[in-house]
Amino acid sequence: MAFSWQTPLMRLACAMLALYVVADVAFLAVTGIAVSMHGLVTLALSVLGVFVIAAVMVWIARRLEGDEDKIGRALRRTAITGHTIIQVGVFFVLLSAAGALLSYLVVTPGFPLRDAHFAAADHMIGFDWVAFLSWVNDRPWLAQILLVAYQSSAAQMALLIIVLSWLGQIRNLQQYIALYAVSACAVLILSGLFPALGAYAYHAPDPSLFSNMTGNAGRWHLDAYNALIDGTFSKFDWKAAEGIVSFPSFHTILAIITAYAMRDVRQLAWPFYVFSLVVILSTLPEGGHFLIDIFAGGAIALVAIVAIRRIDGQRTRVRDLFPPAPARLTVAANLATKMPEQARS
Repeated sequence: MAFSWQTPLMRLACAMLALYVVADVAFLAVTGIAVSMHGLVTLALSVLGVFVIAAVMVWIARRLEGDEDKIGRALRRTAITGHTIIQVGVFFVLLSAAGALLSYLVVTPGFPLRDAHFAAADHMIGFDWVAFLSWVNDRPWLAQILLVAYQSSAAQMALLIIVLSWLGQIRNLQQYIALYAVSACAVLILSGLFPALGAYAYHAPDPSLFSNMTGNAGRWHLDAYNALIDGTFSKFDWKAAEGIVSFPSFHTILAIITAYAMRDVRQLAWPFYVFSLVVILSTLPEGGHFLIDIFAGGAIALVAIVAIRRIDGQRTRVRDLFPPAPARLTVAANLATKMPEQARS
């Protein structure tokens, strides 16, 4: 199956990108915030360079069309895969760039901060964020694992695009693109309506309680966020942009939809699912999220998956959300069911 932008899911993803750009332009006009031209020019030149490479890939694939020897087929497959990777990569760069700008701009209306409400929700379900932070910090090996996991989202996304493109799992790749675009839109809307500084800012733990986390864990965005709230933020620069969304957790959404999109890659599916759980856990001590942020992110991801599958003509059952059981477990389960039958006979 060749990658195409003419499917319902890709049209939806492109519509989301257009919506982000329109919203960015509208917010910039109202707020008077400027955009660094240096960052904009760098982004434009990068995209242009990648398009040139994509054109070369298309030329190679067409030149090798009909070439049936092993080397010719391998080169053609590599060119087609490379072209798909570049197309998808450029789209994600543009979508992420527009979304990053919009994540700043949606804070400017100045809705009341909801940190106290989110902390109260954590308390209501019996979760002590400070105690959990201290527990993780007392285990340096665990803190290091969670740090690596939290910072791995971009690498996971890149690996997913490469693997699905190479294996020709275009439907799963297109679902992933649409899931990213739609769920990011939900995150942007909710983060603007329910702004929050995050658990570190609210609980203000003693530095000794997070000495094994990164120095600015969960607090890297505070200067920019406060400037957006008080109206002193004047210029956005993509090169200096930080993730400033607290509620809901976009890391949680990414972890879930990435694992879901890899479900049919037999060798990598379960490792991705397990590692995604680690990523979700890392959002608490390293990302500075409230537990309720994770629940909200998980709900958005699941609703998005069901909606995107429906648009793509697929019904959703619980088993559709997970990869097949590993072969050894399947054999063990079959043996377990046969043993009582043999005993009766």
